[in-house]
Amino acid sequence: MKGGLTESAFAEDTLESTERMHELRAYGICFSLDEVGTGHSFMRDVGTNPESVPVVEAIILLTGKLKLDIVVEGVEDEAQRSFLIHGGCFSMQGFPLGRPLPIAEFERL
Repeated sequence: MKGGLTESAFAEDTLESTERMHELRAYGICFSLDEVGTGHSFMRDVGTNPESVPVVEAIILLTGKLKLDIVVEGVEDEAQRSFLIHGGCFSMQGFPLGRPLPIAEFERL
């Protein structure tokens, strides 16, 4: 089982969050850091700003070195999705991958 933890939730009470994560890991639950860099979508700039490419590559590399999963938000097109897959990132969110749905509709699908 895998759970996502936003950086803001983790930052609110780091000690408490860390203790709970260790307890839950004992039950086989893994965590990923979600919503990294919320407030600025590096993915939005990948196609237009070459300086964003090494930032995204560094984030993917860093999470791999820390043995964390990463969920990249703001994937807007096939070129961005392909860029991430070739970079070793396989968890992503964005409108081309699926639009937000009310929970009842999501469960029905």
